[in-house]
Amino acid sequence: MQDSSAPPESLDYATLDTELRRAKASVGASEAHGIICGVLCVARSDETDWLAEIVPTDTEEVDCVDDLKRLLLELARDSRRLLETDGFDFYPLLPADEYPLRSRSEALSQWCSGFLFGLTLAGAGDLERLPVESREIVTDLANFTTIRGGAVDEEEEQAYAELVEYIRVGAMLIKQELNGWSSRAQAPHQLH
Repeated sequence: MQDSSAPPESLDYATLDTELRRAKASVGASEAHGIICGVLCVARSDETDWLAEIVPTDTEEVDCVDDLKRLLLELARDSRRLLETDGFDFYPLLPADEYPLRSRSEALSQWCSGFLFGLTLAGAGDLERLPVESREIVTDLANFTTIRGGAVDEEEEQAYAELVEYIRVGAMLIKQELNGWSSRAQAPHQLH
């Protein structure tokens, strides 16, 4: 059985989180992945301006920063592919089930924050003007940014798994809706 929060990408949460800490980044692995996915959901070219939001520029560890950029670009490439396929293989990058529920809940909250930031960073603009379904999901994700996790019991674990599934499917739906929305919003008006 696949871990409920394990993405099928080649990069795992722990590896990316370690590299982000080594580079003294201000975000963790889940928030970084959320930013990347939010950017990817807005139909644009493969710009990498989001890297500056994740990778610190004031570090003396040049090799560390270069390694981190390479990992993030690989994660972005894999995430784009997974968001654009119909196989429903996309997963938010979250800690594995072995981590305490509180840590996983906080990472889920950070992923949602990063995703919302990524949407805005990529030019989604006024989130209130998004297509109806996307707007509802964005509202829910904004509410999820306050999740902190509670008692560890079967009910809480089930609730966490359901949130991960909602976020996973919601991100794919937003990607699908915004591709059509962005092209319509940017299309020149034709006179007949």
